Amino acid sequence: MTLPASTISAHLASIRCVVIDMSILCNAEQPLSLGPTVTREGDFLYIPDEDAAEATNALSFKTYDGFAIRNLFQDVLHLPICVITSDTRYETIYRRRCAAMHVSEIFCGISNKFTFLQNYSQKHGFALKNILLFDRNLFLHSIQDRQLAASVGLLVGADAFSTYESVPYVNIAPEPHGYVRGFSHRYLEPMTSIQAYHAQTREEKAQPIPELLSTESPMIRALVLDIDGTCTNACRIFSQDGREWKRFCQRDLRALRQWVDAGKILCFLTGDGSNNIVRWAETCGVDPSQQLIRDAAHLKVQYLRQMATQFHLQLREITYMGDDTNDLGVLEHIAEQGGFAACPQNAVPQILAIPGIHLMPSYGGNGACADVIAALAGYLGKNK
Repeated sequence: MTLPASTISAHLASIRCVVIDMSILCNAEQPLSLGPTVTREGDFLYIPDEDAAEATNALSFKTYDGFAIRNLFQDVLHLPICVITSDTRYETIYRRRCAAMHVSEIFCGISNKFTFLQNYSQKHGFALKNILLFDRNLFLHSIQDRQLAASVGLLVGADAFSTYESVPYVNIAPEPHGYVRGFSHRYLEPMTSIQAYHAQTREEKAQPIPELLSTESPMIRALVLDIDGTCTNACRIFSQDGREWKRFCQRDLRALRQWVDAGKILCFLTGDGSNNIVRWAETCGVDPSQQLIRDAAHLKVQYLRQMATQFHLQLREITYMGDDTNDLGVLEHIAEQGGFAACPQNAVPQILAIPGIHLMPSYGGNGACADVIAALAGYLGKNK
């Protein structure tokens, strides 16, 4: 049975550890087959951090889940994370993904989760009832799995559990933000500590800037884009040969090249630091050393001003598009002053709530960048 939302906070109060089955984070039954170098598949473009000699298999993981695990569960709530899986085929990939999320405990080849978690909880000085378990791979016809489901403090799963009325669980349907981040949106985001964490993205916002208040018709000269979840499908892709990939959209690429060819300025501002975003910037026809800022984290407002100074831009001449909470400060900074702030369909709830935000019809990595360029044409024409 699905637990009512009103009881979730009481369950969370007793949680001392978060255990995540790998089935929540990726689908190992549908690996990607990628080439030695940039791989084109339909309208999608897979870019690796480096080229290799042979093709490889890879698994895709939601960046949104990684954010919730690393930043919210661990850094804000200070809950330890343990990842488990019965699978051993992609152990190298699983360990790389966990390392990227700052998760040090991962156990592969677990055949009996109930026994394993009994021993694990005893070793660490708490009980099964103190575990928050994310799992959509429990076989509830199994006595051991049903024992586990009934023993943990909180089970977060999917509709597959709904036929077992005796098993209380939290249903998180598949969504663009992943299971863990989806749970976070509903039940963790209202917590004071997490609201304070998100407020960090707004701390750099300055007083109203005079040039943004101009009544002149807008003249957008620059487009600044976040990358993960805006130019990509918000996934980190790890392959068995040790490389990391990102998936972009060729429709976006064509539109961005046309923007650059028209003499407009294109820049990228991202919290990521991987090399494949450098290759993406080069593919779009811009100089990464001048028009790409990596590892921006929660300093995006500062870096946006830096870009404005570098290219002699007024802030009202810049359009920004982003999807996640570290884009809040920039988007609010522009939207509050009447500028063009945009987001893709997959933007998190905090972004969608910004007054004046322009919501694009497409998802990140599926045409949102092409959408914003088309929207700008209409916006500029309407305000002439």
